[in-house]
Amino acid sequence: MDYNILNSVALDVIPKYIYNRDILGYDVNLPDMQYLKKKILEHPYVTSVLEQQKANGSWGGFHSMSTSNYKTYTTEMALRRLWNLGLDKDDAPIKKAINHMESFLDGDIELEDYVEKKHDWALLTRLFVATWVLTYDSENSKGLLVARKWANIIEASFRKESFDKTAYLEAYNSNLMPEPNKMIWTIENFYVVSIVKGLLSEKAAKYYARHLLNYDKGLYYIYGNKLTQTPEVFKSKQSMRYLNALYMVTQISTDYQEIKTIKSWLKSQSEDELWDLGKTIRDNMHYPLSSSWRKPVNRSFDSTVYILKLIKLMKSNG
Repeated sequence: MDYNILNSVALDVIPKYIYNRDILGYDVNLPDMQYLKKKILEHPYVTSVLEQQKANGSWGGFHSMSTSNYKTYTTEMALRRLWNLGLDKDDAPIKKAINHMESFLDGDIELEDYVEKKHDWALLTRLFVATWVLTYDSENSKGLLVARKWANIIEASFRKESFDKTAYLEAYNSNLMPEPNKMIWTIENFYVVSIVKGLLSEKAAKYYARHLLNYDKGLYYIYGNKLTQTPEVFKSKQSMRYLNALYMVTQISTDYQEIKTIKSWLKSQSEDELWDLGKTIRDNMHYPLSSSWRKPVNRSFDSTVYILKLIKLMKSNG
């Protein structure tokens, strides 16, 4: 795979920074990368999010949409958008957000969200917040205190090749000490997959990834269909969601036979080693990255940067 395919094209500032950092492996402290980051922090996509950040580092409610309206972000939405735009833990707005989340994990503050009564809300909000702390800072000690409990649960659940529900419930209760009579959280969702990456044994990671790939309902919050079944239409939101889910599973493990079929399908969708996921993927969360999609080639560059990241991850973990 030629990862230098975009070297000779005029990428906009955000996709260029992400391409250089995540695909070509450039040091973010290089002068050229620092210049690009300065431009990113001044970009309207970023400033439109940052202007809504509160003094305490949050964007108001963390997870619950009812605390937000169509013009504002939840903290989680803001962190997702900024992550997709190339911000990291060393950027001042992210430092503020991490400090806010650490204060919650320490028990010093409460979130502004309403309490979802059917869930063990204290348990889940710690999962949600720790997930985003670790997304930006994978070595954060406060986030890891939560993550290791979930890693213990996954390890216990996959001592055998297939998911052991009894072992899961036992490990869930012993590690998390949930509130009685509340809904039990499942393992096929964005948060659990995110929080345990890099913390599992090779065997547990392999079995967990296989389980996720073959789970009929896909990955909750991300994609609703079985991941071994590729989308019928590549230029679609469905494909974008599929690739996002696949990227998450690939971060767990690529030690499974299905990876060959998925790689072949993905490569077959390119035209001259470029991909285009289509107009409908514009959600102002994952896309766009380029300042304008008036020229379809910019949309193609945005799509290609993400897919090259996925292919590289498949190769490095495979």
